[in-house]
This record gives sequence, C-alpha cells and structure tokens, in this order.
Amino acid sequence: MELNAEIPNQPPRDASTVVLLRDGANGMEVFLLKRHRASQVLGGAYVFPGGKLDAADSTLNPRHLNLTRQAMHAKLGEPHTASDKAGALFVAALRETFEEAGVLLSDTPATLQAGAPQDFHTMLAAQGLRLNVAALQPWVRWITPRMPSVSSKRFDARFFIATMPAHQIAVHDNVEATASAWLRPRQALEHYWSHTMEMAPPQIMSLAIWHAMTAWPACWPTWARVHQPPSCRNRTTRTGSGSSATPATRATAFPPAPCPAR
Repeated sequence: MELNAEIPNQPPRDASTVVLLRDGANGMEVFLLKRHRASQVLGGAYVFPGGKLDAADSTLNPRHLNLTRQAMHAKLGEPHTASDKAGALFVAALRETFEEAGVLLSDTPATLQAGAPQDFHTMLAAQGLRLNVAALQPWVRWITPRMPSVSSKRFDARFFIATMPAHQIAVHDNVEATASAWLRPRQALEHYWSHTMEMAPPQIMSLAIWHAMTAWPACWPTWARVHQPPSCRNRTTRTGSGSSATPATRATAFPPAPCPAR
C-alpha cells in the first residue's frame, strides 16, 4: 500500500468490523483476512472481517435478534446515534463476519450447503435463526480522517470484539479475501514490521493493544461497564516527499488498553 495524497469529498460511510479472538496453544490469537489485491479498499492488506452497512441491516425482523434495538443502542455507547442505525451496526458486524469468514454468531447453528452461496438475510428467514448479538462487545470507533492515510475512501467504522465460537472454522471466501490466518498479535505485528503483511493503522494499533493486554476474556465484563468505546482518527503528517530518501511519516491515535498490560 502507498500513502494516499487525495482528499475525498464524500463523508465517511458507516461500517462494522469484528475482531475475532480465540485461545491458541501459545496464547490469544486474532483472525486476519487478506483483502483481494484488486480491491478498491486496502487491496492486499490484512484486515479484520468487516464492511459497510447494507440497507437490509436496519430492517431485519427483531425475531432474528437476541437483543432489542434499545438494548443494542445502549450497548453501543453512542447516545447521539439513532437506535435504528445502532442496531444496523450490530447486524452488519454479524453479517460481514459470516460473509467474509464463514463464522455465524447465532443462538442455534445454521444448516449450510457446502459450496453454495448463502445470502445472509435469506438464510436467517428460511431457517428461523436468531443472531447472538449479545456476543458482540463494542470496543472502539475508527473514523477515517479528512485525508486518509492509505485509502481514498472514508469510513466511520465501529470495531466489535467477539470470541470465536466452538465447533466453527473461520476461513476466507476466496472472493473478497484471498488468504487468512490465526496469529498471536505479536506475530502479526512482526509480519508487518518485516513487510510480509500489509496493514492499515487501525489494524496495527489494535494489534499493539491486544499484544499488551492480559486476562482476556475475564476482564471484558468489568471493562465494558466502565468504558465507552472511544473514537480514534489516524492522521498523516508529511515530513518528507514520500520517496525512499525522505519518506513520509504517519502518526496514529491509540485506543485505550482494555485490560491490564503485561
């Protein structure tokens, strides 16, 4: 990826991202997807599952949700965001996790036909599934700044945390994503530092925070009660031309550490 020099005119689009976590043999692991190189947004970069809101996300029948719209609005921690949009952000997070990683957070398992495309909303209606919205914990809100650092598009992305459900396998779809991996946060950062993985500032900073934390997921209930998800904006500062001789530098805001550091 190259540093962006454009200033887009459009406002940031609402989006949802899910950081899937699991206990690995050597500690906590995070699931990452490699976006297709031809993608217009972060092509070739490793990201968490996620994407922009769809219109259907705000009109999902409440019977498919295990939290009310009011409860989701309160859990999101954004008093000035409309309750319908708050609910849609949760639904989008669950939908994108299913579409991009094949992981369905629901109260009951779905019946999936191998090799067949699964439309998320059609599947919910046909099988009478109820999404486990309560499994999502809002963590941080990343808003692309006026001059994006590595993309010409802007997003207002809410990051959620979820524990990988047992008896499911996360895997990329070979359409929007071409590779995937479970990695410890430090492993992923080492790949970034050695230039074997490209990442955007929200992923880099999130991994740095998760590397520094301990006692997951035991700390989550306490943390969620006393913290509102903060808003972060990464900022590009130009201290050079961007050439190898005088590289441009970037400064990025950090979300607060959710748990005690090592």
